[in-house]
Amino acid sequence: MKILITGRPGVGKTTLFSRVVSELRRSYSTAGFVCPEVRESGTRIGFKVIDLMSGYEGWLAISIDKLGSCRGPRIGKYCVLENEVERVMARTRASLPTASIIAIDEIGPMELNIKSSKEVIDLAISMDKPGIFVVHYRLASEIASRLKGSGVSYKLYMVDPVNRDKLYNEILSLALRIVSEYKQI
Repeated sequence: MKILITGRPGVGKTTLFSRVVSELRRSYSTAGFVCPEVRESGTRIGFKVIDLMSGYEGWLAISIDKLGSCRGPRIGKYCVLENEVERVMARTRASLPTASIIAIDEIGPMELNIKSSKEVIDLAISMDKPGIFVVHYRLASEIASRLKGSGVSYKLYMVDPVNRDKLYNEILSLALRIVSEYKQI
């Protein structure tokens, strides 16, 4: 079973995800990656990509304004650092088979437009292993349809400022249950 967390930007998806995953990691090996934004003086300058199992990190993308020029692929105002993403994704891909649960924040347009992260996302979605994924709100129905079409069960949570705190216990309880059931197989 996969848990999908979605909602508009700024509603608390990443905070909710981080709280749940932090608790899961206390008892279960967790593979996957997160892509936190990086800010300087209050302005977003890019995104890191961090492998959850090893802590290994690199740049996912940096604003072209910050870099001055871009030699790699561009996504919006960002320059993708493909070599760094590939190094992190190699570690993530290698850790997926041994993990009890897979966690990704986020499955979004940028991550799906980079070959190495898209491959890891595709693998994580297709694996017969519990997963918890933050999904960009414009992609939630597409990812849900893909899971349904593959016969993978999922639960989609739409986060908003009113329900985000209440969802923590529900999502954590479900995640603990599905990991426990998976470990018993």
